[in-house]
Amino acid sequence: MQAPQTNVLLGSTLVSIVSGLFLLAFSAFQWTFGLGDHVRTAILFAVPLVVCGALFQIYPTVQKATPRFSPLTWIYFSVMLLSFGAYASGFRYKELLLGASVVFALFILLNTRKVPSGTEVFFLVGSAFYVISAFMNFRGMNPFLIFHTTAVGFLLTVVFGALYILVPMLQLRQLAFAKHLWMHLTFHTLVTVDFLMAWRLMSFEHIYVSGMFILASALIACFVIFKTLSAEGGAVKGLDPSVQAFVLALFVLIFSLTVGVMSAGRKSFDLVSLHANGLIFGFFFFLVAGAVYHIVPLLVWWKLYATKIGSEKVPSLKELFDKRILENTLLVTLVGLLGGVLSEASKPFLHWAFGLIYTGGLLYFVFHSAKLTLRFFRG
Repeated sequence: MQAPQTNVLLGSTLVSIVSGLFLLAFSAFQWTFGLGDHVRTAILFAVPLVVCGALFQIYPTVQKATPRFSPLTWIYFSVMLLSFGAYASGFRYKELLLGASVVFALFILLNTRKVPSGTEVFFLVGSAFYVISAFMNFRGMNPFLIFHTTAVGFLLTVVFGALYILVPMLQLRQLAFAKHLWMHLTFHTLVTVDFLMAWRLMSFEHIYVSGMFILASALIACFVIFKTLSAEGGAVKGLDPSVQAFVLALFVLIFSLTVGVMSAGRKSFDLVSLHANGLIFGFFFFLVAGAVYHIVPLLVWWKLYATKIGSEKVPSLKELFDKRILENTLLVTLVGLLGGVLSEASKPFLHWAFGLIYTGGLLYFVFHSAKLTLRFFRG
């Protein structure tokens, strides 16, 4: 995959992703010490910044066209920062969040140069759910409905499309069932709408049944990825570090969704923290870490070294971002997350310790990502 040749777009992509990761670290700090609504911080601010930042680069690329109206990406980033500042200060922020989602949707629409097909439609559908969730938030609707619209409608839909692009590319494989992806998208979209209706009605029997179908959609994505990875020789081996992070993220996704669905079915919410924090600090971060390990050095390399090929020795992507940084991050944050969720209810001092371990591991990764981003702007 080639990076779009515009420094405006590349810069906004990097800044949005790194800023979103900083806000995720802030959310983890809130979770550790019980300061404010860490779920709201993550779902309304961190997730959109990271996902939209990635789509700024991915969507025009899969459209195979030079991006247009790139300044919109900086407008989006600026409005998101303003909205977070207003939120943190106790001022009105919902209008700004809605405005940011509209700016993002406008960028996507203006860069749709041909009829979308395949994975591109995942991005369009996910973007529509993003605007819908921002509108729900603006109208002051049920927070659980808003959070699930963002997490399931926006995040999961975009993630499935991104994985169907990144995994085959990184592993040099053909995507399994590529001609039938529309079936998964159709199924996922329909069950998502039904799932959100269940939350609108606050019917836990309905949430339980519909949640089982959301879990089935996630399992379909896992099956497609597994078949792609095992297409040659029937064994999954020699995985790229990014793909290893993706596999870990999918495992946490299935576990966290199962906990959430079972909790709804039993109407018992003792494990709801495990469900929510597993999705935010496990699935989402592990997935983002894997993507950032590839995307950030790619964009930096594209600006600083692409034109120097043939005239001087240029570093590889893996030399720009050591894979040990990713491996150490995944190990530390996994330990911190497991310890934090298991000790949250009964042992506050242990929870603080593990929470700080998790936050430290996340900040370690953010530091290296930010350091590489600074090279982009200094170059």
